[in-house]
Amino acid sequence: MAIAIGRAGCPADDLVAQISGCPRACWDVADYGSCPSTPDSACLCNEPAFVESIATCVETTCTTEEIEDYQQIADQICATANVVLIRRFATNGVDGEM
Repeated sequence: MAIAIGRAGCPADDLVAQISGCPRACWDVADYGSCPSTPDSACLCNEPAFVESIATCVETTCTTEEIEDYQQIADQICATANVVLIRRFATNGVDGEM
């Protein structure tokens, strides 16, 4: 599934384009919950099924550096929709770093 978030000209689009590697793979298998197949940041950031499925995937399959980078991007994406992402990612990635 292609990742599409936001609307034309929306700052979230540029941020989503920065997601790569392991976190990007997590987006491809995420549970979008009640959000449409072409969701926007307001929907995704407020959708518990999406937030939890991404967090679980990222925490269990990505490195610590990828987790930390993704957390920053996720916070910025949600900020474009005036949403504060409450779910924080554990940073003990698959590389075992803390």
